[in-house]
Amino acid sequence: MKRDAAERISAVAMECSRKTDESIRHVVNEASEEVAKAYKRVAGSIMGNLLTEVLAPIWIEHEELAPEWYRQSRSAKPSRPKIKKELRERLLATLDEVELSVKSTIPIAENACDEKSAARYQEGIDDIVDYIVIARSYVETLEQEP
Repeated sequence: MKRDAAERISAVAMECSRKTDESIRHVVNEASEEVAKAYKRVAGSIMGNLLTEVLAPIWIEHEELAPEWYRQSRSAKPSRPKIKKELRERLLATLDEVELSVKSTIPIAENACDEKSAARYQEGIDDIVDYIVIARSYVETLEQEP
């Protein structure tokens, strides 16, 4: 990615993360504990994905744009994590199974709910599948132990 585009995208993503973090403080201060707990979970997902899916790839390519805390955290990391081949295969198989099972609930919801509720359910399942894909990608990138 060209540096100027990377800089603009990085600035927007950082601002989105800052605003999301600020919104958590508002919810904690003004909403019930139950609402705050649920909101913190989804807001944390937003900020985490901004970091891992938008900012980190930019900062890896254009290290000069990365904040100091990020550069230090990268230099402090040990070697790539390793995983036993059998465990890797089991995890990937489990993730595949979970994905299929979760998706299998969609027709059940479609038959049991009104159209709006079914669409909302489908969106939730799509979010879960996105996290499964992220988990699968992580497991696949782990170095295999001998």
